[in-house]
Formats: sequence, C-alpha cells, structure tokens
Amino acid sequence: MNANYETTAAYVSGAICGQMWMPNALAGNLIQENARGPWGFYQEASNWTFRDALLSLLMHKGGDFQNGEFTADTVFRIERRRSTGKGYEVHVWEREIGKLPDCEDLVNADAYVCDFMGEDY
Repeated sequence: MNANYETTAAYVSGAICGQMWMPNALAGNLIQENARGPWGFYQEASNWTFRDALLSLLMHKGGDFQNGEFTADTVFRIERRRSTGKGYEVHVWEREIGKLPDCEDLVNADAYVCDFMGEDY
C-alpha cells in the first residue's frame, strides 16, 4: 500500500472576464487550464512565480479584453490520490485565485462564472 499521495491534477477553473473593445461591454470566457505538463500554463523549470504564471494565462486567454481578470469564483485546484488497497483516497486542495498570496488584484470581485454562461447551461 502506497502511503504517499501523488498529484493527479492541478488546474485553474472558472472564467476570465473584462471589457470588450467593441461593443464596450463586460464579457467573459469560461476556462479550465492545466497547470502541469508540457502544455500547462505553469512550468516548474522556469523562474516564474505563481503570480507570473497566472498573468501569462490572463494575457494568453484574455486577449479579447482590454483588462482581462479572473472572476471572483475562479479557483486553483490540486487533486491528489493514494492507493488504499481497496481503491483510492482522494485529497483536494482548492482556493479562489483572489485569496492566493499576491493575486487579489488579478480578480474582478464583482464578476462570477455564472454571469458569462449562456442559456444552454
């Protein structure tokens, strides 16, 4: 039986929002972006801080907006699991982006994911 947890997922889930260029209105895009691996937004080998990685994600995915920000309920989530012999035990750590150290200014505190979900959801 493996007593150590192994990280199985690390990602940002929520939305990026901001003012559109034309028309001048608040809009948003839903996101779920992997933080790990060769296509993840955060690379351990780099000298980036976590804030730098989140800023890069805002620039890459929020390019349609004048001032891209995460919605207030966008979270960073880490999922870890370990074998128990009868299956798996899962541990989840999740925090809103605005509550992470030095990241509060990356968030629009008045916007939420549901504000940008269409009627089909």
